[in-house]
Amino acid sequence: MSLVSLFVRESTGLVKKASLWDATMLNVANMGAGLAIFIGISPFVIPGAVLWLSSLMTFALTLPLVILYTYFIVRIPRTGGDYVWTTRRLHGGLGSIMGIALAFNMPPFFALSAFFSVTAINNVLLVIGYSHGLRGLVNLANTVFSTGNVWFDYGLALIAFVVMILINIVRPSAGFKLTTALGIFAILGTLAAMVVVGLSIPNFHGEITPFLRYFNLTNQKPYTGPSFNLYTTLYMVPYFASFAYIWLYAGPAVAAEIRSREGLLYNEILGSLLTVILITIPFLLMDLAAGYGFNMTYYPSGIYNFWTVAIYLAHNEVLQWFIGLGLIAWEFFVMAFGIIVFARYIFALSFDRLFPEIFSRLNRWAVLFSWLFAVFIFVSV
Repeated sequence: MSLVSLFVRESTGLVKKASLWDATMLNVANMGAGLAIFIGISPFVIPGAVLWLSSLMTFALTLPLVILYTYFIVRIPRTGGDYVWTTRRLHGGLGSIMGIALAFNMPPFFALSAFFSVTAINNVLLVIGYSHGLRGLVNLANTVFSTGNVWFDYGLALIAFVVMILINIVRPSAGFKLTTALGIFAILGTLAAMVVVGLSIPNFHGEITPFLRYFNLTNQKPYTGPSFNLYTTLYMVPYFASFAYIWLYAGPAVAAEIRSREGLLYNEILGSLLTVILITIPFLLMDLAAGYGFNMTYYPSGIYNFWTVAIYLAHNEVLQWFIGLGLIAWEFFVMAFGIIVFARYIFALSFDRLFPEIFSRLNRWAVLFSWLFAVFIFVSV
């Protein structure tokens, strides 16, 4: 079947302004590596599961999916990505149902990322505050940026979401630039955290003891289970898959706007490679520095995780803020990607008249309607 027969119109009117790096950053945000090594995975680890090994296994198992998405994004580079592929190559009705389901699966993810940005801010303030005896930061974390201050959390998340939407309305190309900038900063913060934890390996236990006292973790019952179990390590694979590795739709969703063949060909594999590096190495470094049993003792607390440990071990306040802001950037990075990609799915669904035609008009009024719809879903979630 030729592609000419697959579409009523051969052009959406969208401009090719996304680079390879822009598309790759969308995929990295889609998989949310920085959130996985925060409180996305480690608090839920089960005895005997080796997280860095589970991450590598998941990456290997999802490589065929990466190859499949790469094949289709090159063959059918259309706005809406896998929604378009399934409706044109599989079945129109089934593809429509899957497309709508996938589109509305997105808002909960980036709404929760927005909401939990407060948790990230809270943890950063607490760790830096305790590290340097800054009671003002500790009080700020416990009063204003408290996870119990629900209405403030919702309000802050909504404000951030609306600001990013306005940026996309006023200048759509700025949405890509904002996402890429947040992604670069978030990745640099992660790399700095890796270096800090790696350098702390020889003296880790001596240096981390005050951290445990600050957060009242010294009375935790020591872990006595196995240090490796193949079954439980495999058991964690679905956690990694569902949290990170299977989410490959971001780059394909903007395929019509990617300006080079290299951008189409390499954005999926580059996004997946960056993700496996940014998830696997932090968990490996934590095991090398602390030891499996030590991590298993404190991971369930939630406050003991790769990010908080790295911030504390940095000691230097400037470096601590850099790493901490890198963690916070991950939360807003996910929001920024979600705003771009969700809009493209709504556009594609409207193009096929599954949604009102106004959503596929290329003017600011149509964009405004699309984002009012997005805000409604965000608030509902």
